[in-house]
Amino acid sequence: EEQALNHENSDVREAIARGVAVVELPHISDASSIQNIGDVFYYQNRYGEALLVYLNSNHQSSLSARLSLVNTHKKLKQYARAITYCHQWLEKEPKQSFAYDLLGDIYRESGRYDEAIAAYSCAIELTEKKSVMATLFLRGLGWTYYDMGHYEQAIATYKQAIGSDSASQFSSSIYSNLGMVYHDLGHYEVAISAFRKAMDLNSTNLYPHSNLGVLYRELTQWAKAIEAFQTAAELNPKHPNPHGNLGILFLLQREYEQAEQEFNMAIKINPYYGGGILSLGLLQALQGNLSEAKVNWQHGLKLYGKHALENRLYRTLYTIGLEQT
Repeated sequence: EEQALNHENSDVREAIARGVAVVELPHISDASSIQNIGDVFYYQNRYGEALLVYLNSNHQSSLSARLSLVNTHKKLKQYARAITYCHQWLEKEPKQSFAYDLLGDIYRESGRYDEAIAAYSCAIELTEKKSVMATLFLRGLGWTYYDMGHYEQAIATYKQAIGSDSASQFSSSIYSNLGMVYHDLGHYEVAISAFRKAMDLNSTNLYPHSNLGVLYRELTQWAKAIEAFQTAAELNPKHPNPHGNLGILFLLQREYEQAEQEFNMAIKINPYYGGGILSLGLLQALQGNLSEAKVNWQHGLKLYGKHALENRLYRTLYTIGLEQT
């Protein structure tokens, strides 16, 4: 890592970074996404270190560098900085659709839904209607409607995205997101079909497996849920979500020791994983360790999302728990 940061030759820095990625991130299939050691830090969930690399980079003008910088600010929930950077980018490149898409992501995550819809709409207007990029931007718009609870608009937008380019690299995640909408609506068989389609389109995408596990967990089909979560964890060992979901499953079955192992693994993988921290606090509360639970709930709420429907529900529940401890 020191060589990748400090070597005087940029080509050597990049080569070392990719070498580190091969060892640390073997699940990443496309090595071209690694431009410097900051990208390695990003995929390792070391966002603070990644940000320092990006800010000190001499190549912030490239598209990949700009995307990386904004996404890292977003991961750290530094929304104001990310928004400012996107606007500065658009002042220089007013027709840069990627900047509008990123702006849409930031507005959506920060609960500014009307502005998110406007940003995604700008990105879509700047793009060919039947194209891979249109699929990407429509995915963000559909996600915004989902977070707002506007399920019919979300379904229509996701279907429009699939119609734009059904074979695009983003179609797997779109089908996975579509499955989540049908799951929320209680249309379980349709949701399962969407998740299976997502898996067929991209066998390396962890999200449909994880989402399918959540559905099976809700239906108390424990064995199927465990299999789905374990598959997701194998597909991306650096993602905390499958372990957090496994922890909740074991918690529901009162297998507290296994639940604790999974929550701790999730937090070890990503110390910024608010959901895992909140869940660990819940386990501690059930075991009677209320003081430890309170510390984790306070910390987890700082890192957990605030604005989507599900996030607002869980924040409310944990806030009530805090008030009662």
